[in-house]
Amino acid sequence: MFIKKDLRKIPKILEDAVDCRTNDGDDDADDIMMANDENGANNKHNNSEAPDAKRTKVLEPLKELRLSRRFQEFQGTVQILCQPEFAPKLTQLKSLNLYDCQISNLEGLGDMFGTASPNLETLNLGRNPLSTIPDDFAKMKSLKNIWMDDCQLNGPLPKALMKLPQLESLRLPHNNITEIVLLEDTVDTFDSEVSSQPNLKLLCLDRNSITDLPTKMKDWVPNLEELLVRHNRLERLGTNVLPSTLRILHISSNQLTSLDDILHWKHPESNDAPLSHCPRLTHIYANSNQLTHIPEGFVTCHSQLQRLVLSHNPPLRQLPQEIWDVLEQNDEGASTACEIL
Repeated sequence: MFIKKDLRKIPKILEDAVDCRTNDGDDDADDIMMANDENGANNKHNNSEAPDAKRTKVLEPLKELRLSRRFQEFQGTVQILCQPEFAPKLTQLKSLNLYDCQISNLEGLGDMFGTASPNLETLNLGRNPLSTIPDDFAKMKSLKNIWMDDCQLNGPLPKALMKLPQLESLRLPHNNITEIVLLEDTVDTFDSEVSSQPNLKLLCLDRNSITDLPTKMKDWVPNLEELLVRHNRLERLGTNVLPSTLRILHISSNQLTSLDDILHWKHPESNDAPLSHCPRLTHIYANSNQLTHIPEGFVTCHSQLQRLVLSHNPPLRQLPQEIWDVLEQNDEGASTACEIL
């Protein structure tokens, strides 16, 4: 669908927006409606055969602000948006798109929108040269969806992103994030700057430089459903790291040698079938790694598994019998619960 770009400058867009302060917006709307009624009455009086004059459209509060690719106006910062006089126009804002604006400094964004826009849910900052996220970013407590793809974030995952309690999806592909730090340096407790994010369902960290997943990950994102960490530097997943709610796991193009960390054994010394830390998994994409084996019972203990992708693992020379059984059924055209590639 083609969306016509608003050619007005940013200050003009905000100046023209409805003032959302108490009663002001309603008064403006009433004035417009009254004026339209008077105009309509006059038109009817002057020309009884003329059709009713069209009523002027009442302006709606600003709920979506699309400002992508306006680098000439932003000049590297967000200060143009952070003028106090614009605050009354932003009260009902739910979505803000600042994609590809060459913004390198977000100072002031959280202070402004954390107060002025208590309903802001979606923020797109993709393709901006952002190396850091300022602390005031965490003041935007209402955020549910964040895009920061193809920026220049480096080092640990910014702490400000880990303080947003309503966050549902966090997309940070194509950066240089190296780790997710959850714990204090010397103790096995959460860092004071990190909060549990129980609403986070999707975490995308594709094409970063992550070598390990944090040991307390399931406490940080206890209800995570989809994890994407393709094209990183993972050598292992970590024992009992992933939350049990996980449904979709993208771990392709890493350096993983085993999927054993997804499993656990009730009696490690026995020959009992393994159990899964993530029994709800429906899709596992583990292609293009260095897997050497697949644990016996891996498919069986994931009863909801619909797709398992294992291609392009050069060291993988043998497969468990249960996988051969599924492959044989698929070759024969039988309907199986799991597709293995």
